[in-house]
Amino acid sequence: MKRRRMLGLLAACALPLPAAARTTASAGPRRLLVSIRGIGHRTDPARLSAVLDLLTAAMIPASLIPAAGEDSVDPLANAEIFALVSNYARRFPGLIGLAARCRRLGGLPPYDIARQGFLARQALHRLMPEAPPFCTVLACSGPFAEGDAAALSGAGFRTLLVLPAAAAPVRVTGGPGAVLVVSGGEPLGFPDAGAVFARRHLGQYRHLVFSAPETGAATPADIVAGLSAFSRQLREETTSARRVSLLANEVALRNHAGFRRRLALHLFEPDPRLEGDAAALEVFARMLTGAEIPYSRGPICPCPTRQKDRPPCAGWS
Repeated sequence: MKRRRMLGLLAACALPLPAAARTTASAGPRRLLVSIRGIGHRTDPARLSAVLDLLTAAMIPASLIPAAGEDSVDPLANAEIFALVSNYARRFPGLIGLAARCRRLGGLPPYDIARQGFLARQALHRLMPEAPPFCTVLACSGPFAEGDAAALSGAGFRTLLVLPAAAAPVRVTGGPGAVLVVSGGEPLGFPDAGAVFARRHLGQYRHLVFSAPETGAATPADIVAGLSAFSRQLREETTSARRVSLLANEVALRNHAGFRRRLALHLFEPDPRLEGDAAALEVFARMLTGAEIPYSRGPICPCPTRQKDRPPCAGWS
């Protein structure tokens, strides 16, 4: 993202817009979410790696949903696939996101909803201790009463993905400061990705929910062909400003221009040996100061890889 674009987004976050501006903003590009669910013991690491290589090369954000909350998932037997997912999440933090996975939440009291969310995140980091330390996106199966999502804020979640069993219109609900609920979407396989834009879709949001590639299912050639066609079509949609793709945890920031947000901006000091990066950071910091946008800065602290070395966090017990 260019500095000018980032400053524009920060300004939009900080300033409330008049009604006319909100109307104009709501007519902007449509949003596209890409999720990959069912990552577990049946997933083929080679096929999944090929998928993620294609998505990251095409700069297409994708939310990965490991089946961490399933009883059949053995951390030792599935170490390869979860190490692969963790590695991509660390290497591509702006393109690859993680979502904790739990079963149905519908009908549970608020305390149990929050506890299930906390346990889902705990299971995710038990399987992938080197993954980014805090996950704010939870995925579950429907049905789910949108008003119950407020309980998840107590467990630290900001976005809930209600995954569809069949194709359904996408709904994004949630008031200012609340947990946003993204329900609906289109389940499909990677070989079918090339036909996505052939189907007419008029909604502001579109959520493509891919199933993780399994051993013996679609051939690598079919997967590559489908995703390659999809990336070309999405590039045309993006360059023509008709559509923008984003991670699930970005929905709260780009829901609509009038959505009240609290945003903290922290600049990490680059490696002092990289003079060009250091100079660029100083220029960017002066731009922020000139625009009266508050920020903090400091060195990059290595993230502890062992669970016991991480700082204690409040949670549900």
